[in-house]
Amino acid sequence: MSHEINGFHAPGNDEIAYCAYLIWEKEGRPPGRAREHWLQAETQLTACRAHDGWTNGSHRGQEIAPRTMVAPGHT
Repeated sequence: MSHEINGFHAPGNDEIAYCAYLIWEKEGRPPGRAREHWLQAETQLTACRAHDGWTNGSHRGQEIAPRTMVAPGHT
C-alpha cells in the first residue's frame, strides 16, 4: 500500500522490491546488500514520482501536456 508524501503517492512495497531486485541484478547480485538496494530503490522511485508530479503541473493542481520522446535526428 502506498501513502502520500508531499502530495505525491509514495511507491508501494512490491514496486520497491522489484526495483531493488533490478538494482541487485545490475550490480552483479552481491550478497548482503538487500537493505542498501531497498533504500536506493525507494529513493529513486520517490524522486521519479515527485519529478513527474512537478513537471506535469500536479504540484499546483494544473495539468500540462505530457512530455513525448523523440528519436535522435527526428525533431
